[in-house]
Amino acid sequence: MPQHTRPRPICPDCDGFPTVAITTGQTTPDGHRKTLTVTCRGCHGTGHRTPAAVPPGRGGERRDQPDPDAGQPRPARQ
Repeated sequence: MPQHTRPRPICPDCDGFPTVAITTGQTTPDGHRKTLTVTCRGCHGTGHRTPAAVPPGRGGERRDQPDPDAGQPRPARQ
């Protein structure tokens, strides 16, 4: 049976178009236009945002308090 993966959310800053070329209005001596290539700062040029992390206490482990069993010796196996 095929595995289905959920689509990653599209970046709201660039709407999935992470890299653009901006014309400066100047031309080079051979007649080509000068352009700047710019990538989206929100998604770092991927076009997708990663989902938000699960806050502590909502399905994940709490990391702000030490584990009460940490440092305790394990009981001997019999």
